Formats: sequence, structure tokens, C-alpha cells
Amino acid sequence: MHYRHLFPEKIGKSISARWQKWQDQRLLRAYFRGLMREKVSPQPALFRDGLLVLLFSLLAFRFSPSFPPALVLIGLLTAGLLSWRILLRRKEDARLKKACFEQVAFREYEKRLAKTAPEVVLRILQDALERQFPIRRWRWVEGMLEGEWKGRRLAVVYLEAHGGNVAGREVLAALKKCFHQGAEIIRIFSNGEFEEDSCRWQQLFNVDLRLYDGKRLAYFLKHSFLFPSVTEIKEIINQEKGRRQKRSSIIKKELMKKTRFSGYIAYSGLLLGMAWYRIGPVLLNLLAGLVLLGFALYVVIQNARAGEREGEEAANPELYFQKNGF
Repeated sequence: MHYRHLFPEKIGKSISARWQKWQDQRLLRAYFRGLMREKVSPQPALFRDGLLVLLFSLLAFRFSPSFPPALVLIGLLTAGLLSWRILLRRKEDARLKKACFEQVAFREYEKRLAKTAPEVVLRILQDALERQFPIRRWRWVEGMLEGEWKGRRLAVVYLEAHGGNVAGREVLAALKKCFHQGAEIIRIFSNGEFEEDSCRWQQLFNVDLRLYDGKRLAYFLKHSFLFPSVTEIKEIINQEKGRRQKRSSIIKKELMKKTRFSGYIAYSGLLLGMAWYRIGPVLLNLLAGLVLLGFALYVVIQNARAGEREGEEAANPELYFQKNGF
């Protein structure tokens, strides 16, 4: 009985925590859609669901023998539609999250790969190839890897792309070097695209040649340190989400400055006057004038609250340090 006064406080904290969680999910969803460049539709499904509930309600009230059964039917239909929409939303969020994680991981991988020396990339490739293929007797020869595979000499070369493409002369130079070393199997990797097909070079040198572009290189390196872990991806997303949130708060703060109050009032009065005297598009002027008037009122309320908070902080140093830190 002595702890009864704590119940409202707990309820308030629970509501606040749920609200914050919903806000975080909304921001994260907006970040995912922005990263994947997916536009949010005006929710035609919500309109269809509302229309369906309305039609079903009319039919239920029309053919139901009494009022309570009609309400029960309408409630069941509404609950079913809400559950279905929540399930679809969760599936969509999971799809967006997976696609976003993959894109962030690949983008971070490309950054790390660009900063990694070609010799280090070859070392990582060597470990990846050893896990998948029975290659033996590895050794370094003039900036490339040599080994033995199926009783034949293998050469592995990494060419760093400049401007996204690997020129044919670079492939030709690497091929000549491998050929003169006596390689019969040649595998050339790159982080970009090759300008020419491998068929031409294969016929010219009569070797077993394959060219692996950036996507196939990423397949071999996906288990290396060049790809970020899930924890690192979450940290990257939180940092980028925080930067976007900070930019939006700066824009909001700029719009809510005290100095903008007079401008909002002036433009609102002008647009409402134009709507009153039917100058220009009346409805558009009326809506724009009311929106600007709402902005002006919001500026007044926000600045009044800010003044109260500053007064409380001035009277209580503890509140100041809780907000601003040391």
C-alpha cells in the first residue's frame, strides 16, 4: 500500500520508453529507405483497409439482428486487418534491414580495400583460396603469388583498378610476367571491371586464364577483416542515423528562431488577405497562410518553454549540468 504512488510513475516511464522505441524505429526505417533510395508510397493499402472496414460496418449494421453482434464483428475484422498490417510491416522492415546491412557492409568493404596495399590483398586471397582449393607450395615471385594446383603451376595476380576499370595493357603486362615464369593456370583479380574479355588473352597465350572482377573478389574476401562485422555495421548505421537526426534538428532549430516570428506573421497575413479577396488560388493561399500562422504560434510556445527551462536551470545548477555536461 505504501508503494501505490509509484504506479503512475512506472506507467509514465513505460509509456515514455515505448514512445522512444517507436521514434527510434521510425528514424531507422527512414534511414533504411533513404539509403536504399526507396520512396514511401502514400499508403493506398491503408485507404483500402479503411474503406473495407466502412463497407463491412454498413453491412453488419444493416443485416445484424442487434447492435452488440455488429460491434463484435466489426471489432474482429479491424483486429484481423491490424494484425495483418503489422505482420506485413515487420516483414518489410526485416527486408529493408537486411538490404541496408548488405549495402553498408559492401560500402565499408570498398573503403577498406582501397586503403589496403595490393600485397596485403594477395595475402588475404591466399588464405581464402587455401580454404576452398587444394593449392600447395605457395611462394612470392615479383609481386605475385605462385603455387601448384592439380600438378600444374598456378599464378595469382591482383590488379588495382583506377577509375573503376582495369586497362587491357595492365592485363597484358601481368600475363607476360606470368607466362615467362612458366605459369599454366593464371587467375587475375581486381577491385574493378576489366575492359576486355579473357577469351582474347587466353587464345593469345594458350593458358588457362580467368579474370575475376570486383564482385567475384568480394566473394573470396567476405570472411576477411575487410568486411565489417554485424556489430561494426550497427555502429556505422547509428553514427549515420545520428548525423541525419542532427541535421534535421539544426533545420528545425533554424525554422523556429525568434527572428522568424514576424516573417511568419507577415506572410501569413498576406496570404490570408489574398484568400479573403480571392486573389490567386484561394484554397492554396488559405492553406499556406494557416500553416505559416501555425508556425508562428509554435515559435511563441517553444520560446516560452525554452525561457522557463532556462530559468529552472539558472535556479538549479544540477539541471544545468545534467543537460550540458561538464
